[in-house]
Amino acid sequence: MHELGIDGVVTERVARYPSPTVLVDGRDVMCAPGDGTPIEACRLDVPTRERVTDALRSASLQDG
Repeated sequence: MHELGIDGVVTERVARYPSPTVLVDGRDVMCAPGDGTPIEACRLDVPTRERVTDALRSASLQDG
């Protein structure tokens, strides 16, 4: 967020998400399909730096 010049709050959550999960505005940056069923497993599609920064950029454009 600092690198992109985005002010905001980072909140750590404990919930039933595949591990690791990065959410931006409540959405998984890996665009994992979901039907709302909690998943308690490790994931193979680990969030990349590019996916996180793209999601942050997209969210900041929608807010602006």
